[in-house]
Amino acid sequence: MITDRKEARIRIRDYADDFNECSEALKNDRDFVLDLAKIVGMVLEYVKSDFQDDEEIVFAAVKEYSNAMQFASDRLKDDKEFTSQLLGEGCYVLHGISSSLKDDESIVLPHVQKWGISLRHASDRLRGNLDIIKAAMMQDKNAIEYAIFDDLDRETCIQTLIEVDPFVELHFGKNDDEDFVLDSIRKSTDAFWNASERLKKSRDFVMAAVKVDGLVLAYTGEFKKDKFIVLRAGQQNPGAFEYLSAELSKDRDIAIARVENNPRSIGKLDEELYRDEGIAVAAARVDGIVTLEVSPLDCNERVVMTAVKQNGAALRHARGGTRDIEDIVLAAVADYKDAIVYASERLRKDPDFMEKVSKISNPTEVSEATIFKLDENTEAIQNTATIRNPKDL
Repeated sequence: MITDRKEARIRIRDYADDFNECSEALKNDRDFVLDLAKIVGMVLEYVKSDFQDDEEIVFAAVKEYSNAMQFASDRLKDDKEFTSQLLGEGCYVLHGISSSLKDDESIVLPHVQKWGISLRHASDRLRGNLDIIKAAMMQDKNAIEYAIFDDLDRETCIQTLIEVDPFVELHFGKNDDEDFVLDSIRKSTDAFWNASERLKKSRDFVMAAVKVDGLVLAYTGEFKKDKFIVLRAGQQNPGAFEYLSAELSKDRDIAIARVENNPRSIGKLDEELYRDEGIAVAAARVDGIVTLEVSPLDCNERVVMTAVKQNGAALRHARGGTRDIEDIVLAAVADYKDAIVYASERLRKDPDFMEKVSKISNPTEVSEATIFKLDENTEAIQNTATIRNPKDL
């Protein structure tokens, strides 16, 4: 039994049901219960019925934790003024109030205007009220899932709600019209979510959908495991690769497609693929600088050679002695003349090598975009300006 107020607050703060372990004196202490309600709203579930009917205690509890409203007395659940005050304090209470208040437009309307999805807690009559439905959808388009249109005119609903949701017709029979759904997906990825179950289970339709918007893959369930659908989705929008299945995250073809669309995604690959030379080369063909920045193969000769051919400035990020390999440095200089400053000190002091460089470009003629200080005593190179490829100037 807990008799100490301080101990009780600590325990109940972590576990509201520990209120049951309190002494009768504490359980009957209104001030103590009120203080608890302010910090642990769920304690309302365990207090005696007198306190569940106490406006001040219930108000404090619900303000701290909206779900506590379900433990208020029936009287307070049906008290319109009390409910309005809670709404004014920003409390989500529609799920916990009486059936009569759930059917009261003056309560339901301001509630769905703040939380559109709370339409699901309104009475069936108000869930079929077009003004209420529209208000809810203006806050959250998904509220339409809880609307009841049985007694409403289809064309009137469409005309009223289309200004809130351009794809509202998907909820009135058009969701099984393949052409209409695809056209809707062109305007919004979310339109796929409202397609009929028949279409969402059709591989041909899903393939057509990802060709229109690759991000649709996020909603396709089992099709995230379909290699060809994933590849097509990623081709349309590289962001789709974020939604592939765990199984395909280890697929080499998928990995190559990912890095070809976004070389920086090397860092998101499975450990084995992360160190795959072929994948790094594929990325380097697209962006040499990024590849050597993020790949652990920045010392791999084949990867580095591919990277500097794509962008000579990538030599800056090469490691493991690759800056001392003549062919790699010459390839870098052929693309970007200032790349010579990233060559090893040995090569920069080798007259024969510098002669070869001079036949490609004049390395002493540094571009306006870059100022370099070559330290003759070390191989360190200090870059005192932002490096940009002259191609970008």
